[in-house]
Amino acid sequence: MNVHAPIRTAAVPASSTIDRLNEIRCLLGALDIMAGTLEGYQAEAFYSVIQSAQEKVEAVQSVVCAAADDARLRDRPARAKAA
Repeated sequence: MNVHAPIRTAAVPASSTIDRLNEIRCLLGALDIMAGTLEGYQAEAFYSVIQSAQEKVEAVQSVVCAAADDARLRDRPARAKAA
């Protein structure tokens, strides 16, 4: 197995990825509510993990949205020529 070979993945529509990210965001919100039942350092640590995960989800979502926008812009001239 060549560890340096690129990993090939099936193309996933940006809307599907965004839907999954929104589901993750909802789960993180539920965990945030659950963290309210913890005490002291446990709650602080849990909140910290949740906040970090939420930031990562937002960062990934912004990249996915930007890539989808770029793809639409690249595809637009090709559609105009075909018409």
